[in-house]
Amino acid sequence: MAYKCRQDLKDISFLLTCSTSLCALLVCAILCVMIGSNLFDGFLIRNMTFCYGMGLFYDIFECAMYYSYCIQAFYRLCRIVFYKKKYLVAHSLYIVLIIGQWILVFGLLLPPILMSWYIRLPTERYCLIPYTNIAAEIYHIMFLYIIPVLCIAISYGWIT
Repeated sequence: MAYKCRQDLKDISFLLTCSTSLCALLVCAILCVMIGSNLFDGFLIRNMTFCYGMGLFYDIFECAMYYSYCIQAFYRLCRIVFYKKKYLVAHSLYIVLIIGQWILVFGLLLPPILMSWYIRLPTERYCLIPYTNIAAEIYHIMFLYIIPVLCIAISYGWIT
């Protein structure tokens, strides 16, 4: 069974799907903790550092999920448009891209925690970046949503 799993990970599509699924699973796990804190006794707000960390990890995993979709779109672009360039569909390239994606996401989402943008939301029992902090939300929306959506749109636009 371990051999079969190792063989499956050599398939780039499967590897990218596993990466995206891991990100989605981690987002769901953090959401369960945050919702649990909201429904029960607010255990996240007892230790604010832990609360900020949970908010940061929620954003990191969500951002990683969107950037993993970008890598999938890039892979499809390379398979369809640049099919003659074999190095663009090399397994090792996508391992490096997945590792790079995680490093990039951590780097992009470090400034919000360093600038203390995460707060306990007034109506909730968990911590996130509030919508009232315009500069923080612009930064957040840009890196979490706009850049990945543009990358995906450009990749699929190029394919068609």
